[in-house]
Amino acid sequence: MKQAGSAGVFPVSADEPFVSDHAATRWDQRTAPDSVAPEIAWEQAQHVSGPEVATGTDECRVHHPTRTVLLRTSGSIVTVLSERELQEDVQRYVDPVLQEVDPV
Repeated sequence: MKQAGSAGVFPVSADEPFVSDHAATRWDQRTAPDSVAPEIAWEQAQHVSGPEVATGTDECRVHHPTRTVLLRTSGSIVTVLSERELQEDVQRYVDPVLQEVDPV
């Protein structure tokens, strides 16, 4: 279940990024109300190499259960994209990962 008010909360560990207000809003818009919090999704998500240049971010991860892409810059998850809204230069890296059997 989502954690209410997860935006603006500092990470529990150095490996867990901060979730920006924008990313928290996008997560709520793009996932079911009973989905995990974005911090948990980040931990569960699979790293994808390639889209960083096209997205201007440091890291891209695909969360299979919600079919979303979480983007991190520095220590923050800055936005969340649904698979339907991916631009072609990002989609070519993400689609093969989404086609894999859910690893979780």
